[in-house]
Amino acid sequence: QETQVQLQETQAQLQETQVQTQEVQVQLQETQVQLQETQVHFQETQAQLQETQVQTQQISQDKQDLKTRVQEQQEEIHHLRTQFENAHWVIHKEEVHMTQDILGTGGWGEVKVGIFR
Repeated sequence: QETQVQLQETQAQLQETQVQTQEVQVQLQETQVQLQETQVHFQETQAQLQETQVQTQQISQDKQDLKTRVQEQQEEIHHLRTQFENAHWVIHKEEVHMTQDILGTGGWGEVKVGIFR
């Protein structure tokens, strides 16, 4: 009689343990699903980060290219300005023969055709 009671108690404990084990397995499966979702999210975030890094590198390269172009254009402007400033444009009036052909008139006078030398 007593053995049978102990056997029933042991069976009850075993059933309770099995129920607890099933609950733990369900929790484990849920945790594994969450882990997989987190891993997918992490991979997506990594891909976005890599894409952002590529875009950042491209922007940096474009910025450097623009700086180079600006510097080249500034050097060209300086070169042209220097050429212009160093040019000597002295024409004596004896070198120009004025004709009577009028190209236009304005508030300051007339513009006529002239022949150089």
